[in-house]
Amino acid sequence: MEIVLVGKAGCGKSSSGNTIFDKKVFPISSWFTGTKTSMRESRTVGRRKIHLVDTPGLDTAHLFDELNLITQGKIYVFLLVIQLGKFTDEQKKAVEKMENMFGERVREFTMILFTHGDKLKTPIHRFITDSAALQQVVKNYGYRYHVFNNNSQSQTQEIHHSKEIHRSQEIHHSKEIHLSQEIHHSKDIHLSQEIHHSKDIHLSQEIHH
Repeated sequence: MEIVLVGKAGCGKSSSGNTIFDKKVFPISSWFTGTKTSMRESRTVGRRKIHLVDTPGLDTAHLFDELNLITQGKIYVFLLVIQLGKFTDEQKKAVEKMENMFGERVREFTMILFTHGDKLKTPIHRFITDSAALQQVVKNYGYRYHVFNNNSQSQTQEIHHSKEIHRSQEIHHSKEIHLSQEIHHSKDIHLSQEIHHSKDIHLSQEIHH
């Protein structure tokens, strides 16, 4: 299973990766330095081999190419990491950047991972419905989410056995889609549109002059 942790810088991706593996495999950076480059680690959890990729923030240049290289184009599940607390405009923009980078279809292969669950004062469903923006994000991602207490040591296999993550995998395999191909197709379309737009502007300027 190839899992990629994504989200804004400082949201707890590295800590979540360490919690999943029950071992410190990803260095924990301060919020202002953050993870600088993508890093892939593999462990056997239960009877299954899991490949986990920690990534820097979504603002990182060349993140798409870096991920494609490190995973060899085989991304099966994304974990969109969101730190529990007020759902800010910055967090909303991080979700938008992810969809702009990988295409809207990435929603089908993504599970939301809420971190710092120990700080949650209300049931998770109430926390979600208290924010219209967050509620819309959860809806867009098929209500697939999981709450993590990064201080707990008893969650090593929770992600692996999560029904939501298996649903993401099943969607991926049932449609026989290689996400990397979908991403490349999305980028090719975007690039083609940019070239076309640029040519139209240039032609318009020539006619005008």
